[in-house]
Amino acid sequence: MNAEKKDRKQEIFLVQEILPEVIKSISRRDIQDQISLEKLWQDVAGAEAGYTVITGFKDGCIFLQVDSPARLFKMRLLKPGLLTKLKKQRADIVNLSFKIGRRT
Repeated sequence: MNAEKKDRKQEIFLVQEILPEVIKSISRRDIQDQISLEKLWQDVAGAEAGYTVITGFKDGCIFLQVDSPARLFKMRLLKPGLLTKLKKQRADIVNLSFKIGRRT
């Protein structure tokens, strides 16, 4: 029984020892996913990608800002075709959401 307690003590880690590595790992994955999504969007949207900014990705929906009301109208017309192309590359993409905003 003493040996069992000794083994358990060796398995205990301090949160302050492992937390920084966990955060780095999550951050790296998020950044890589963002870069991958940006590249895919540019490839699929072509010239139109220059007038948009990806502001988020949640539950399969890419959130995009467009530069003007006219561009919003155009992107909504292009949405079905863009979505089909995106889904062929990444099955986890299920929707596109556009809103007017400023490019920064």
